[in-house]
Amino acid sequence: MTAFIFPSGSRATRRQHGAAAIEFAVAGAIVLLLGLLCVEAARWHGARQMAHLALMEAARAGATGHGNPERLRTAFLQALLPL
Repeated sequence: MTAFIFPSGSRATRRQHGAAAIEFAVAGAIVLLLGLLCVEAARWHGARQMAHLALMEAARAGATGHGNPERLRTAFLQALLPL
């Protein structure tokens, strides 16, 4: 691998000054956004699973409680408490 070395005061080094910081800022922003997207997707999936479980618990309470609306509501809200 060949390294290109420019004299310290040359025009090429002045054009390159700060390029690594700009590249890092752009790449860092993209990586940060992707990471936050993954975290948000995981949170959304967890909330969706919790709502699905609450609906199943409410259906179970409705089946065993002969369709009593108050038991359905109570079972649904109890299942959503961890959320």
